[in-house]
Amino acid sequence: SGVFNGRNQTIDGLTINSSLGWIGLFGTIDWNGLVRAVHLTNVNITGQVGNIIIGSLAGENDGLITTSSAQGVVTSGPPNIISEPDGPIAFGADIGGLVGSNLGTITKSSTNVLVNGNTAYTAGGLVGEGSGSVVDSSAAGNVIGGNGAWIGGLVGSGGTIIRSFATGSVTA
Repeated sequence: SGVFNGRNQTIDGLTINSSLGWIGLFGTIDWNGLVRAVHLTNVNITGQVGNIIIGSLAGENDGLITTSSAQGVVTSGPPNIISEPDGPIAFGADIGGLVGSNLGTITKSSTNVLVNGNTAYTAGGLVGEGSGSVVDSSAAGNVIGGNGAWIGGLVGSGGTIIRSFATGSVTA
C-alpha cells in the first residue's frame, strides 16, 4: 500500500528471472496502492515456471496505476504439471506487458512489450487477466499465446476496457 511517484523518470534494463509467485518491479500493488509516472525501458522479465503472475511493472495490481509505461520483453516459463488420479493437470501463468493480473484500475498507460506467453494460461499486451478496469491505455507489442490460452492484444481475459486499444499482432 502507499504511493510510488516515479516523477516521469525511466528505469532502464530491469531484468528479473524468477520462479516466485508474483513477478514485476512490484510483486503486488495493494488495493489502496498508487503507482504513478513510472517508465520502464529494455525490460527482460522471465517467469521460470507456470502458475505464477508476471508483468513488467507489477505481477498483480489491486490498486491504481496511472501514466506509466513499459518497453521490452516479458516471457512465461513452462507450466506447472500436477499429477492427479485422472491424469496430469497443467497450470500456466497469467502474463501481461504491464501487469499479469489486474483487479484494480490502469489509466493513461502504455506498453510496447513482446509478451511471450507460449505456455501461459492468459496473455495480453497490457494485462494478462483480471476483473479490473483499463482506461485510456494502449499496447503496441506483439503477443504470443499457447494453444488453448486466453490471449489478446490489450487484455488476455476479463475486465472493463474504456477508450483503449492495441496495435500489435496476436499469435496462438
